[in-house]
Amino acid sequence: MEENTVPAIEAQDTGAPEQASYECAFHLLPTVADGEVASVFEGLKGLVTARGGEVFDEEMPQRFTLAYEIRKASEGRSQRFTNSWFGWMRFTLSATEVAKLDEELGHQQSVLRYLTIKLTREELEHPKRVFENKAESATVVLSETDTDAPVEVSETDLNKSLEQITS
Repeated sequence: MEENTVPAIEAQDTGAPEQASYECAFHLLPTVADGEVASVFEGLKGLVTARGGEVFDEEMPQRFTLAYEIRKASEGRSQRFTNSWFGWMRFTLSATEVAKLDEELGHQQSVLRYLTIKLTREELEHPKRVFENKAESATVVLSETDTDAPVEVSETDLNKSLEQITS
């Protein structure tokens, strides 16, 4: 029997570390002025690009009421916060640079809290937008039959309407 040999293809090392996709969600201190939020956000994106990454999706920070109080030590004293500026960004970066980015984010004075995660394929294909969904659900369309007169509604109908709104 004749033996066939197949030449092995050697993997070429390009020298560049492999990049993956990540998302960093963050809360900025509520003490950041309205006019300064955009520049602080640009600064955070600049941390990614300075490390060789590329920001490919984002949601600009907006006022956000926290579900619970968060404490942060700042300038030698502990402060309590019940609201913040919440935003996120998605980017590509190498794993070693993400670790350095996380360390640098922890030292940012304007960042209250943050979380960086590696994205799965499904998460990449279906990003969840926090503020766009709230704006869409807040839209109410009134028909011509809607009036200001009080209407009696049964508890069952009310529960059905609440389920539709919240789902």
